[in-house]
Amino acid sequence: MVILSDKPIKVLLIEDNPGDARRIQRTLAEVGMTSFDLEWAGRLSTGLERLARGGIDVLLLDLSLPDRQAIDAFARVQAQALQVPIVVVSGLQDETVAVDAVREGAQDYLVKGQVDSHLLGRAIRYAIQGRQIEEALAQERGLLQVLIDNIPDSIYFKDDKNRFIRVNKAKAEHSGTTPEKMIGKTDFEFFPQEQAKEAFEDDNRVMESNRPLLAKVEKVTHADGTEHWVSVTKIPRHNEKGEVIGTMGISRDITELKKTEETLIQSERLRALGAMAAGVAHDFDNLLAIILGNAQLLEKGVKRYRLEEIKKRLRIIARTANEGGETVKRLQHFTQREISRQDFTRIDLNEIVREAIAATSPRWKDEAEAEGIAIEIKVKLGKLPPLLGSGSELMEVLTNLIFNSLESMPEGGEIGIKTQAKENEAFLYFTDTGKGVPDGIKKKIFDPFFTTKGPRSSGLGLSICYGIIKRHKGGIKVDSIKGKGATFTISIPVPLKVPLRREKQAIPKKIPPGKILVIDDEEGVRDVLGTTLKDEGHRVTLAETSRKGLEKFKMNNFDLVLTDLGMPEMSGWELAKRIKEIDPSVPVGLITGWGVATSKEKIKERRVDFILSKPFNCTKVVRQVNAVLECKKR
Repeated sequence: MVILSDKPIKVLLIEDNPGDARRIQRTLAEVGMTSFDLEWAGRLSTGLERLARGGIDVLLLDLSLPDRQAIDAFARVQAQALQVPIVVVSGLQDETVAVDAVREGAQDYLVKGQVDSHLLGRAIRYAIQGRQIEEALAQERGLLQVLIDNIPDSIYFKDDKNRFIRVNKAKAEHSGTTPEKMIGKTDFEFFPQEQAKEAFEDDNRVMESNRPLLAKVEKVTHADGTEHWVSVTKIPRHNEKGEVIGTMGISRDITELKKTEETLIQSERLRALGAMAAGVAHDFDNLLAIILGNAQLLEKGVKRYRLEEIKKRLRIIARTANEGGETVKRLQHFTQREISRQDFTRIDLNEIVREAIAATSPRWKDEAEAEGIAIEIKVKLGKLPPLLGSGSELMEVLTNLIFNSLESMPEGGEIGIKTQAKENEAFLYFTDTGKGVPDGIKKKIFDPFFTTKGPRSSGLGLSICYGIIKRHKGGIKVDSIKGKGATFTISIPVPLKVPLRREKQAIPKKIPPGKILVIDDEEGVRDVLGTTLKDEGHRVTLAETSRKGLEKFKMNNFDLVLTDLGMPEMSGWELAKRIKEIDPSVPVGLITGWGVATSKEKIKERRVDFILSKPFNCTKVVRQVNAVLECKKR
């Protein structure tokens, strides 16, 4: 690159008229403060030969040449010396040709007879400086392009119709194509419909609001079918008038980070589960004592007990078993993964408060009393409208808050939980009389991994709470004075519409008998399900393993299959897939005592039609089976 200095500027003049050449030479000699070393070529071919030898700082080119005319001449010169700045000197009165030359890459043009020393000197200096700037910009663009093309993040630019106008290699690879083939096309031509629709809506929102979309976390599918978690940022693009003309975006793959985060969150949930384990074991001992005691009384007194007494004790056994099932479900909440907003259901926040208090009572009541510590929970529940959300996740929030309060009140104290509705929000106020939160860390307590409890704590408890409440479109904040306890305020918006509460249904109506295959490796479960369904008139075939069940399915025509989830030879998921491959029309129900935390769409994708959760309510089992059989026959 040439830098203007005290050295003479090497000028090559290509001019076929000797008189014009001498005039330019005299004009250059009159330029002050800058010296020039002029070489003259009378023909274009001679000038091209001189350019090929190098050492020229600037070219003065006449476009009225005998061997090449106008733009043809300019094109040949430019091809010979791409790095040399060109100033067109033309005697043509029609300036159109000169303007075209500038458009093609010349730095400036001058009209013969209208050039003085000042104008010529300035044009040469500006031409050289302009070329230097162009080269610097080209180098910067080259470095930027290398960076953009080699960065693993997807980078893309779109116009106001959401069409790609530039993408980097990573974006093209994720789209299963090349950057060139994406230009002028939209997300709908490369990605699943729902994913493309969400991107389209986000782009429009950014353009309409003229505000950026920052670090949106979402799951996307690449062209090869692999799923990835990404953090997406989009900003509006503007023209020189400040008008929005499109968007630019960057998408960073955070799949590994998400996996690590989920592992840590799961560890935190298991820590809470471990904190409850001893108390739960105590609760189960009580439940089993009730069940076993009543069963033994019935066995001994079956001959002398009247029918009402027998029914009474059977109802006690059934109720106690259901209580045990509810305890198990509360524990399963701590092993479930994040629930999608699409799977939010109608919830009663007051009922969740009561369940959380009951679930944690082994810690704040039984263990505390055993250690001589007095913990009291005072509850004031207001009238609340139904909300839309995840009961298990909100219960996790309350459980975390209760456990945090217990740790801040080692010598005992009081917890207060209050709910109330204000305008279009439901509020929950959680107060304790513990150590409080110092002012210096109030803003940090919801940050991931922040903890004041030392290495024994992951620092994720309140971060999980924050994430859950934000996913419910709500807010959570803390007010506290050190040494005087803390108050957490949680707000959740009241939705315009919530699903209707399911009505209590009457005894299932009789339907024509169906042929049902029940597969479960637990003999007791097989027997109960088989007997229940036979009593309803259905023809039931039992199988104790998944392989035997599959063999029986191949040999018979069944209307419905019920299979256990966890079996040694083949899981219920795999068995459902095999059955659907044989006959897609046969409904498959999955029997499980595990908490299946997945969406309805995912269950369908895995070829399962419905879930039967253990422990069973026989009436509900019959109702669901009959509903599926009726639907199949329509």
